[in-house]
Amino acid sequence: MTFSDFRNLAYSRQFETLSEKGVLIGERKDYFYRYLLVQVDGFYTELKQNPVTNRIEAVKSFTNMSLLTPYLEQIYLPDFF
Repeated sequence: MTFSDFRNLAYSRQFETLSEKGVLIGERKDYFYRYLLVQVDGFYTELKQNPVTNRIEAVKSFTNMSLLTPYLEQIYLPDFF
């Protein structure tokens, strides 16, 4: 599925696609919210979850790798030298 195809899906179908094809690759928290990073076919979707209600309050899909910056410290890169 392409990024454009995903963005054109109805909101409910986007969630189905994320649960069927998505891979959870990161998680982070700020003062209040929990953010989940899911990868699907070469693009990313960030889900903003309210930890009190357990509801997803925002969905942001992107292909811009610079938006992965908040998750980079979670990636383990062994010392190859």
